[in-house]
Amino acid sequence: MRKTMKKVFTTMVAMSMALVMMTGCNIGKDNTTKQSKTKVMTYNGEDIYLDEVWVYAKSVQESYEQVYGDSMWGQVLYQDEDGKDVTFEQMAKDEVLEQIKMTKVMVSKADEYKVKLTDDEKKEIEENVETFMEGLNEEDIKETGATKKLITKIYEENSIASKVYEEMVKDVDQEVSDEEAQQSTCYNLLFKTTTTDENGNEKELSQAEKDKALANAKEALEKLKKGGDIEKLAEEYKVTDVSSEYTFGKGDSVQEFEDAAYKLKDGEISDIVESKFGYHIIKMISIKDEDATESKKEEIIQQRQSEEFTKKFEEWTKEIEWDREKDLDEKAFAKITFINKDATTEGSTADATVEVEEVEDEASSEESTSEK
Repeated sequence: MRKTMKKVFTTMVAMSMALVMMTGCNIGKDNTTKQSKTKVMTYNGEDIYLDEVWVYAKSVQESYEQVYGDSMWGQVLYQDEDGKDVTFEQMAKDEVLEQIKMTKVMVSKADEYKVKLTDDEKKEIEENVETFMEGLNEEDIKETGATKKLITKIYEENSIASKVYEEMVKDVDQEVSDEEAQQSTCYNLLFKTTTTDENGNEKELSQAEKDKALANAKEALEKLKKGGDIEKLAEEYKVTDVSSEYTFGKGDSVQEFEDAAYKLKDGEISDIVESKFGYHIIKMISIKDEDATESKKEEIIQQRQSEEFTKKFEEWTKEIEWDREKDLDEKAFAKITFINKDATTEGSTADATVEVEEVEDEASSEESTSEK
């Protein structure tokens, strides 16, 4: 569970913050003076206060709540190395710390990369800050500790960090061949010969059940070759849960599937293909999906950039001493909370559980594509 959730929520590069309007948010009762004077952490020689941490925190909170709602924050995601429960909120708050630390490190490298803001960029930031502040009423400002000076600082630092990132990765190879990025899209009709037990483990069907699956596959293939609609056949044979349009590249699927798929031309239908997952019928939609291939090229370039960034960033952070127990005031950090007490009813908790399970399912979907 821990590995899956980290895969969903951890982002390697958070260069441009989506600063959000805080109107109506439940963000605590500290006034501006207390927040701006409450030190939360020290990192790379800089003291960071509660008002600044809150702005980063609201950005993270808003981005998750837009997708998952606001009732999941108390849900337990996994247990840490000491066996203690880690909630959705704790995971997100740790991400807040990482975003702040990353931004501070990037800003500290601005001179090294000869990065500074242009007059036009400063003007744009000033306009964005004005828009942001106009969205806050007096109560919001009192609750959040947001001041024009603080918001300007955050905008400027994130803009500088973004420019440093661009400089860091500008020499990454941008050339990706069609062969390397090629993506194909087909329709995969899969008659499974495995099932999942109550513990989530895959197990083989009985020989009689396998024989029935093969007989159904042969029957469906015959109908398909006579002009049958593959989607209707998927419904007829009740395999719609494992059969759909599937876009893939080399190495994304089991070998038997790929060997058969790459022999097909657009519109062609394979014979029955057996893999460890069952009996496949493949109808090729596009052996070279142009849109998907272009997207894959961009993905490969971004992956190269991420690897380059990670390599350099890890070298930088080795030089910075960070001791959470010493450098983070947990009591002050605890003032950051995303949990809406009005939403913690029995109903909302049930909804949150479903949402967290859906997040895990989405994260593990990549693993399930191996069945294609």
